[in-house]
Amino acid sequence: MAIKSTPFSFHNNNQYIRASGRVCHESQNYAFCIQALESDPKTPAAKDYMDLAVISLNLGISNATDTRSYINDMYESPGTDPSKKPALKGCISGYDGAVGSFKVLWGTEAGSFDCKL
Repeated sequence: MAIKSTPFSFHNNNQYIRASGRVCHESQNYAFCIQALESDPKTPAAKDYMDLAVISLNLGISNATDTRSYINDMYESPGTDPSKKPALKGCISGYDGAVGSFKVLWGTEAGSFDCKL
C-alpha cells in the first residue's frame, strides 16, 4: 500500500474519518482496516497520512510479533502433538519474515526512521 504525502493536516475528527476511509479503501478488507486503526488510541490524533502509516506499521509489528510468540509457545509446549511441530515451525518462520519486513519498512534495521511506503 502506498501512502502519499499530503500538504494538509487533519484539523478535526471529520477529516481523520475521511482520511482513514480513503486509506482503508485501498486495503483488502475495509472493515478490518478501520477496526485496526480505531484500536490504536493515537489514531484520532493523526495529523496526516504519514501518522496513519506509522500507526499502521506499529500495529503490524505488534500483531505479527504477538502472533509469532503465540505460535512459538504452542511449538514449545510439551502437550503439542509432535506431528504438528513442522507446521508450527513453518508458521514461526513465516512470522519471522513478516516482522522483519515490517521492521525494514519502518527502518529499524538501520536504526533510523525511513518509512519506505
